[in-house]
Amino acid sequence: MKIGRQKLIVTNEHGSWAVLFVPMLTGILSTKIFSITILPFFFLVLFSFMLYKPAEIMCHEWSAGRRKNQKFQNALVSFLYYGLFAAGFLVYEILFLQKYLLLAFGAAAVIIFLLSVNIKSSGAFKFLREFLGVIILTSTAPIAIYCLENRISDDALTLWFLNFLFFSSGACYVNFFNRKTFRYKREGHPEEENFLKSDSSYLSFSIEPLSSFVLHCFSRPIF
Repeated sequence: MKIGRQKLIVTNEHGSWAVLFVPMLTGILSTKIFSITILPFFFLVLFSFMLYKPAEIMCHEWSAGRRKNQKFQNALVSFLYYGLFAAGFLVYEILFLQKYLLLAFGAAAVIIFLLSVNIKSSGAFKFLREFLGVIILTSTAPIAIYCLENRISDDALTLWFLNFLFFSSGACYVNFFNRKTFRYKREGHPEEENFLKSDSSYLSFSIEPLSSFVLHCFSRPIF
């Protein structure tokens, strides 16, 4: 999509969409409350998430002194475009629905963004960057519960923790798999047996939070 000569930026990190919306869905299902009032929150989360990539590009281009190139201009227009919608839905949540705790979650998201944008996307700290991302993205579970029940319960925090365990285990596996792949290609021997071991390690690491996650969401009837 383009606005004038500027091209809107959309994140190409496809896995992050699941980390964003699956916890939100589990939070909604766990409340057994199906209300149209959740829609403003859904769009608030959507446009806030889409702000991330343009903001990251702007920070990198600004620090490199490239504030007049096309990449920076595209990021700036995308940031303003998404930010307009995000601000509108936030104002609606605060003024009309009195969801003041969203301001605290928003502030936490900004702090985590500033931390992650200063962490190199490669090297020893790459996983820390993804770890911070999983923390804030899976927070859509307790926030969805808060928007529907107007409170943060112990169940909401537990659901957040289970979502975090599940998706962080996936991040662990992807990083481990990529390091293995890079090393095997560099050394010239694939060692398929080790790949199978890494797969089984990932499954054994994920099965406990996944089973707890399912039991927590569906231990009581939805209707």
